[in-house]
Amino acid sequence: MSLLLNQDNPQSSGAQSNTGSSTVQQNNGIPVLPGSTSGVQGAATTSGGPQSTTQAPGSAPSSPWNNINSYLSNNAPQAAQMGQNVAANIQNQYSNIGNEIAQTNQNFQSAVGAASTPENASLINEVSTNPIAAASNPANVTAFQGQLNDTYTGPTDITQYTSPTNTTGTSDWANINNAINANAQTYATAASPASTQQLAQTLEGSSITPGITNLDTILLNQNPDSISAITNAAGQWNNLNSLLSQAQTSSNPIAQNAIASATAAQQDANAALQGQETSATNALEQELSNAASGVASYDNSVNNFDQEFNNNPTAISEGNLLQNGVSPYLVDALGAIAQFNQADAPEAYQLPNAETFVQNPETSLPTPPTSVGQVATSNDVALENALAALSGGSYTPLVTAPGNFTAPTGQPTFNAPGLAAALNSAFRNDTPTFVPATDPNGALADWQALQNYLNEYAGNPTPPTEGGGGPINTGPGAGTGTGPGGSSGGGFGNV
Repeated sequence: MSLLLNQDNPQSSGAQSNTGSSTVQQNNGIPVLPGSTSGVQGAATTSGGPQSTTQAPGSAPSSPWNNINSYLSNNAPQAAQMGQNVAANIQNQYSNIGNEIAQTNQNFQSAVGAASTPENASLINEVSTNPIAAASNPANVTAFQGQLNDTYTGPTDITQYTSPTNTTGTSDWANINNAINANAQTYATAASPASTQQLAQTLEGSSITPGITNLDTILLNQNPDSISAITNAAGQWNNLNSLLSQAQTSSNPIAQNAIASATAAQQDANAALQGQETSATNALEQELSNAASGVASYDNSVNNFDQEFNNNPTAISEGNLLQNGVSPYLVDALGAIAQFNQADAPEAYQLPNAETFVQNPETSLPTPPTSVGQVATSNDVALENALAALSGGSYTPLVTAPGNFTAPTGQPTFNAPGLAAALNSAFRNDTPTFVPATDPNGALADWQALQNYLNEYAGNPTPPTEGGGGPINTGPGAGTGTGPGGSSGGGFGNV
């Protein structure tokens, strides 16, 4: 800045003679007092003031002022302007550092966001409830793997953050803090001579002489307007520490939240996937167990059913026959056979083998499955493939194709009418040849009862009897003879 020269000598207001006259050195538009510590001699120029000439070597500069007070008084406006310049310089520094704090805060938060993968609760829930549907979308598979492996790798503390353009070797925060501290003491005591001297030197630049710096310091300290402007500008410097602290308070929690979110996403995603893996494994094992149990139960029921009819009918309990679907008529008939056989042991009739009337839908009993691969369904395979895809390959499917096991579906049946017909064939046309003396009527009565049961079971009417003038059998095998109760005729023939 160039200031006009004001002085007590009215002659100084006009152009000075270029011949043999002396000029006063000026800096920042303010002339240097003769005999100042600057020791500067020779040419000096002013802007808007009189031009100087070269002073004769060895001659002392003449003073255009009567004393220092008049010098300060006449240059008060220029000193006030210098104070404004110093204040503006402080304000620029304050604004620049404030902007750097804001930019560092923004850069830090952007870096946190770039390194963060927020938890996708909706996707994790879909995997935990319907992994097949979730894996059907490739974008979901990629996103879920990001959740599964979510790890925060960004900055965690703004005080340690270094932006990509920072090549100083220290963090952005440290650089800002150093810039604040570098001037903190000076601005805290801005009105002191030592501080104003430093501020004046900063304004003038490093090439200025100590003498001019001292003169500037005197002018600033002796001018109330200058001191007021400087102290007002310097008074806000401490606010920078508050801004720096606020940046730390607002940004570091964002990084901590990002860390917590990444940890939660990873834990929840892994829990969802592992839950489905465990569920799928348990389901396959249960399917295998159910199939094996079903085969064993089926085999046991078939064996038990067959075994009931492998024995002589006299050994079959009435309850088992009824339970296996044998008609009560046939059960009673078999009971009659047992009584008859006991009464007519020498006759030793050969009863039909009831097992031949058991129809088993399986040509051979199935072999129980021994691996989950045998019982896996197409849905099991789809689930296993989905889990493998969602895990990024860390999960190995238990099955890759549906199994070929077919569970037995039918149960053995008993052909009761067939057995009834066989019994009819064995006994209908036969008559016992031995009647125990102890109970001749009882044995024959049992025999007749058997015939009646068999006929009823087969849908035939009860054969007529001849006793008491009743009708006579006319069917095949009818003959003469005496029967109990005065009945006549031989064996019971078909009607």
